[in-house]
Amino acid sequence: MNRLFQTIFALSTVAGRSAVAVIRLSGPDSLAVLASLSGKSASFFQPRSMKLASISGQGGNLLDKAMLVHFPAPNSFTGEDCAEIHCHGSAASIKEILSDLSGRKYLRAAEPGEFTRRAFDNDKMDLTQVEGLGDLINAQTQRQLEFSLRQVSGVASKKVSVWRAELVKIAAFVEAFIDFPDEDLPDDLWKQSAERLTSLKEEFLVQLANVGKAKKIEEGVRIVLVGPPNAGKSSLLNALAREDRAIVSDTAGTTRDTVSVTLELGGLPAKLTDTAGLRESDDSIELLGVERSLSEIDKSDLVLFLYDLTDMETSQRTFSDYELRESDKLWKIYNKGDLIEQTEQSQFVISAKFQAGTNELTSALEDWIGSAFGIDGHDQFVAKERHISIMRESVELIDRSLSMEIPELFAENIRMLSRNLGRIVGQVDVEDLLDSIFGDFCIGK
Repeated sequence: MNRLFQTIFALSTVAGRSAVAVIRLSGPDSLAVLASLSGKSASFFQPRSMKLASISGQGGNLLDKAMLVHFPAPNSFTGEDCAEIHCHGSAASIKEILSDLSGRKYLRAAEPGEFTRRAFDNDKMDLTQVEGLGDLINAQTQRQLEFSLRQVSGVASKKVSVWRAELVKIAAFVEAFIDFPDEDLPDDLWKQSAERLTSLKEEFLVQLANVGKAKKIEEGVRIVLVGPPNAGKSSLLNALAREDRAIVSDTAGTTRDTVSVTLELGGLPAKLTDTAGLRESDDSIELLGVERSLSEIDKSDLVLFLYDLTDMETSQRTFSDYELRESDKLWKIYNKGDLIEQTEQSQFVISAKFQAGTNELTSALEDWIGSAFGIDGHDQFVAKERHISIMRESVELIDRSLSMEIPELFAENIRMLSRNLGRIVGQVDVEDLLDSIFGDFCIGK
């Protein structure tokens, strides 16, 4: 039997002990499986209405007492007949039910992402919604959740539909030139086409301009702590993380490798990295740590340079020796404020040891992230490499179109542009791409 027409099943909740586990089915035999498991007739199951029943295996052995629900096609997630078994979440119960399903004719275990792939094939979702769903499953912060929910709701689909509708209008203008050259057409028809195409290009460029911010929502922000040895970098990491992640010692040079922790700051994941103190040394291991510190600086979005207020001369010399540059991406943090009576330093003065001033620093970091990586409007969707590539190609096609004076070539370029945009939502043949996208999904989704 063709695998595409087989009924598939999978555990959709996380494996392990839980109060309830959900096993999903999709395909033509979904309802029949519920009837067989429960010993009830198919008419017992009303659409989208949960029914409590004892379920038994093919050998008559009791498997569990579960809630069963049927979702008739096409009003289901996949567009096919679907069913769910809400059973107790013990490992033994789940194992017995899955084992019984495995032994049933025309049923097979789902492959990674196969439920979502069937939803795509049945026009229940487009490709950007599929990608958004994958991001939603993996979302860990507020901004990631908001961004992925917009994708799932069809932000990209709507934008692409509007763009392609505009291209149809532009193409109609050009076709009028080609097909009715003797008609009394408006003199500025060609000019209108060019203006409308230029306006589209500007929208594409806005999407591309926000790519860096959108990617930070997905990937997170990198913040690195640097400074001379014993300036309190590890103490600050622990204070910001609110847990002991780095070893703290009065001995200079304790940290010889990078130590990282991921926090949520301003709704984004922020990777905060403690580094080895910057200084000259004859110790080859310590020098390797310094090299890694400098490497982290190059990869970071923000550098927090810690001054030791009890040894400002060493701190200032370190800042100068390693040619660190003052910028809006480098903040000076003055630590050990508890050991001095007063300071005239204009930026952050803290005591990482006693967590004085660290709350204010956290708030400042959140404000900076919101300002640096906030996206105006709610129609941004270009974030993934394939989106970026398609949009750049689209801009090139527009530039090529605007340089053409032959209507027939102009019209063909417009058609190419429309097809290119269709690749964003999966409206062209992209089989290899689909295999890659759905292969990243978990079993049961």
